[in-house]
Order: sequence, then structure tokens, then C-alpha cells
Amino acid sequence: MPDTLTSTVPGAIGVLSTYLANVATANPSLECGTYVGIPVATVTNNYMMVGNYENGQLIQNYLQTWAGLPAVANRKNEQYEILGTIRTWDGSSSPVNRLTDAFTLLDGVMSQFANDPNGSGAITPSGTWSVGGVELPSSGPFGGKGWGALITFTVTVINVRLTA
Repeated sequence: MPDTLTSTVPGAIGVLSTYLANVATANPSLECGTYVGIPVATVTNNYMMVGNYENGQLIQNYLQTWAGLPAVANRKNEQYEILGTIRTWDGSSSPVNRLTDAFTLLDGVMSQFANDPNGSGAITPSGTWSVGGVELPSSGPFGGKGWGALITFTVTVINVRLTA
């Protein structure tokens, strides 16, 4: 019996980062940057990131539990939520265009999940994931000029059996 079990969190974050890059590549006219955590370099007007836009938090509500039966007590399960952000902004005052851009990117991310329910193998053999919540916490002039939209989403990962 192995002494250590490998968490799926790093792999799941990597797959989500790939999803964001795929969506950015599929929408070249939006010139969208992708990041893991808060951007630390020059930030493009439009970006998607793994993490919360305010503090860069990547994961919340992490829980690891033993399997329910004594015969398989050497198995552990984990569940958690990965946070994501989509921001669109332009120096012009075009609210409809910024909202359209933001929801175009969100639709692309949602399509990635729909086509890959087991996270490209990162959360298998038993795990599943999906976007569990979407919010629009901010829209309007950012920094007193232009117009932007900020969408946050939560990816819920459940029923992941940890393996060595």
C-alpha cells in the first residue's frame, strides 16, 4: 500500500488553464490573455484567469474524506472548487460589445467542459467537474473610463478518488 496519495488539484488547474488558452486562440479578434493567478506582467484589456480577480485565490472549499467502507479505508476522495475570472475592457464606451465579448469567452469555456467531462483524465478514475456558478460582479467604467465586464465562475470538482 502506498504511503502517499496524489491530489488532482494541480492537474485540474492545468487542464482549466489549457481550456482558457484554447478559447483565447479560437477568438483571436478579442486579443485575450490567459493567466494562472493574478497577472503580474503587462495585462491585456481582455483576459481570462484561473483564480479570483481580487486576490488570486485558486481553490476553495477543499475537502478530503476517507471512503465509507472499512474494507476500502485506504482510499480517500477529494472535492473542491476552482475559481475563474473573465474580464473584457475597452477604452471606448461600448457596453453591449464588452458584454458580448465576455459571454462569448464564457460560452467557449463552457463548451470546453461539455466536451471533456472527465477533465482530460486529470480527475479520473471517478471524478466529475462542471461549472457550478457564474456571476457578473462588475460592469461599467473601470478606473473611471472606458467600459468593461467582469465575469467570475466556479468549477466544482466532486467524487475524485485519490490514487498513488
